[in-house]
Amino acid sequence: MLTAQKYSLLIPTFNRPVLLDALLTYFAGKKVQFPIFILDSSSPENKGKNRVVAKKHRLDIRHLEFNEDVRLDFKVGAALRGVDSEYVSLCADDDIVFVDAIEQCVDELHADPTLAGCHGIYLNFAVSQTLVDLSIEYASPSIDMDDVVERACQLLMRYEALNYAVYRRRVMVDIIDAVAQTPQTMFGELFSGLVPLVDGKVRRLSRLYHGRRSSNVGVDRTIHHPATWIASDPEDFAKAFLAYREQLFKYFKAKGIDIGASEKKAITQAHVIYLCRELRDGVGIKQALDGTSSPLARINLASNNTITSQITVLGAWIRSNAKKIPLMGPDSWLGARIRKLMSPPEVIYFEGHDQSAIFASVQNVRAMLTDEIKADFSRYCRATIGL
Repeated sequence: MLTAQKYSLLIPTFNRPVLLDALLTYFAGKKVQFPIFILDSSSPENKGKNRVVAKKHRLDIRHLEFNEDVRLDFKVGAALRGVDSEYVSLCADDDIVFVDAIEQCVDELHADPTLAGCHGIYLNFAVSQTLVDLSIEYASPSIDMDDVVERACQLLMRYEALNYAVYRRRVMVDIIDAVAQTPQTMFGELFSGLVPLVDGKVRRLSRLYHGRRSSNVGVDRTIHHPATWIASDPEDFAKAFLAYREQLFKYFKAKGIDIGASEKKAITQAHVIYLCRELRDGVGIKQALDGTSSPLARINLASNNTITSQITVLGAWIRSNAKKIPLMGPDSWLGARIRKLMSPPEVIYFEGHDQSAIFASVQNVRAMLTDEIKADFSRYCRATIGL
């Protein structure tokens, strides 16, 4: 059982009392004993609703209220001053983190002093009435190199956000103190992921840990994604990157990390690899420019790849002639293999708890859902839409 001395959960919230209620209802159903800090910068009306929500649950809740325009790092920093536990993590008010996975993360951190943080596999979910679409959000390997610079390159080359991992409290304090000096852009998020790697490794458990809601309604992505930022103001993007890189190097040096010419080169190259993946070979920028006056918006990037065209034609021919060719018939091994290679993974549908929700996912996602998670997740998803 996670106690106040062992672990605390921080939930930033902003004008989503129904979703906050659904999340707290889940924790109440699991009878958790750890403190839950609600970091509330909602409107006065929604702050009032959140007070009612917090009081109705039999949980150890600390409700902290802030101005509506306050930065996230300020809210988290204020909450950390009241946290006495050894380990801490964040959960957004529209997400869910699974209690058993938190407990295993804390156990891993307690057993291995080389770890700065621990988390698991993240689901992405979208709720439409009683239908819940599931997919894998984050599942990259652990950040486990022995050297700090190598760990930084590991994260950047297969970047997946580390915001919601369970951290040692002192590591979370370092993250927030560092991010408080950083503009709220995509580089702020990158910085927050690189800071804990100075303190140690970040382990990824091979189990479901966190569910992230797919909707980004109301979020301004202009300076939070490289494609839209570069499309909007490439010079500002370049200046911001150089300033962020120097800040990162200074932070490493202040923590006693040897950052010479070769280390700076490797970290810069790792950032370029990160950008290449995020920009999808420039397609992301091109899409962000569609409909603008930029000459790039009028250039056609449609593929003229002969091999791709031939594969498409071959696939259509195989599908139309499969019954005429024994080796490619519907029951043949070769035919099945070819169709599998040319078809996207097949989505399956399965029932949640007491038929209260229907999940849609590929088979590997279904295999990770225990009966307990299906039951908890079903109830939680229904609660988020008022059912």
